[in-house]
Amino acid sequence: SLTLHYINKKFSLNRFLVKLDSFPESHTGQLIADKLDEQIRSIHLPEKAMVWCTSDGAANVQKAMKLSSCINTGLWCVDHQIHLIVSSCFANCPQWADLSSRLSKLVGHFSHSAKATAVLRKIARELAGDDTTKRTVLVQSVPTRWNSDLHQLESVVELWPAMAKMAETDEGVGNLLPSQTDKLKVSLMVHLLTSFEVFSKLVSSDQTPTIHEVVHQLFRIRFSLNGLSLHPPNELVYEVSSYLLDEIDRRFPDCGTNNLEYCMAHFLDPRVKGSILKTFDRFNSTRDSIILELVAFIRGDEHSPTPSPPVEMVE
Repeated sequence: SLTLHYINKKFSLNRFLVKLDSFPESHTGQLIADKLDEQIRSIHLPEKAMVWCTSDGAANVQKAMKLSSCINTGLWCVDHQIHLIVSSCFANCPQWADLSSRLSKLVGHFSHSAKATAVLRKIARELAGDDTTKRTVLVQSVPTRWNSDLHQLESVVELWPAMAKMAETDEGVGNLLPSQTDKLKVSLMVHLLTSFEVFSKLVSSDQTPTIHEVVHQLFRIRFSLNGLSLHPPNELVYEVSSYLLDEIDRRFPDCGTNNLEYCMAHFLDPRVKGSILKTFDRFNSTRDSIILELVAFIRGDEHSPTPSPPVEMVE
């Protein structure tokens, strides 16, 4: 499938599904590129139109971005990389894996028992009183969406009092319910991961432009994680925050400022005006690149920037 996102003459962001085709052939990079080019040509874009394509990071898809004759630049979806960062953390932090396994058994107990779920819902409603916004059922995580792990944790924290009350008469729940210390750990994990969900929702929006948020949000998250890793409230938070920090630095070196598109978008954001680029010594080079693009646009060049920006423009 191919969805086109574009800005019209009034600078309004629009989108529509270009085509949804079956693809029974082998999913090689070349065949994917050929299929994409066929779909892109079908909408008859102007010859000078710049085409960027956002996709996942699969090797065959990334190869297709390079082989395509219609795509100028291929970008690995930031939201997909966030998913990989957090999912990898869940799978590779031993302390979290142990607690997560016990929580999954607890949630699984309720998901497999309609009777237990009904009792939990009844107790939760009694404790909530007139507040109809309170959660009454647990959320079960799914492997393909890391956000569901966070939502499961949030539901466990919110329904902990109801489950604790239920555990007074239900031995099965009592054996599965983790300790108060574990509850604190879960609460801290929710706090730690909420910033990732905010970032995920932000960059996955197709209603507003989001590329200008990448550097800013990565810098904010990295600053928070660095503080937690230096002054962690417990070993679990240290383990998780350190791992997340390492993964962010591996996938987004220098908060993504090694990517010119992210730098230019951050520079042009009137709220920050490229301020974070100065931290990584990329402010001047980004400014010069923007000037080159503008000069090329004014001269009518076809995506070929001038060798160097005029001195008076740099000044």
